[in-house]
Amino acid sequence: MITRESINVAIGPLIDSALESAGIPAERRKSDDPAPIDRRSIQIQLDELQIDPMGDIRQVTQSVTVYFFPENADRYRDEIWIAANAVEEAMIEPLIVDGVAIRCDDEGVLIDMTSEVMEIRFNLTWFEVASYDEDYEFIETLEEELNYGTTS
Repeated sequence: MITRESINVAIGPLIDSALESAGIPAERRKSDDPAPIDRRSIQIQLDELQIDPMGDIRQVTQSVTVYFFPENADRYRDEIWIAANAVEEAMIEPLIVDGVAIRCDDEGVLIDMTSEVMEIRFNLTWFEVASYDEDYEFIETLEEELNYGTTS
């Protein structure tokens, strides 16, 4: 099972590397670090987690928001554009989490550059084998027993 912690650990270096390659390295802040915000920095926030059961498997979708705080809060446009291009390019490749390659879902990467803080939003979607307790039978087995009188 892929955990939120392992997603967070995988996203950080990907974003760090993208910004360093673009020539604008940034300090990574934790989502619970107190204000004030250091400039140039990023903050990764894991948002909504959605789990859709589908029989023996389940589809898991983790929403992610990355905040980029440029060095200069007054003259930020060019730096934000460079960061947006770098992150967008980095997200073309899959994110490797616990040895599993995960890509953004069909909605892709949304980059909002309307203020002095850039927001990068995307969803990561993957499938997992649903865990179950071996002491209990699947509903399909119980239905078969009821309908056909078989026992296990």
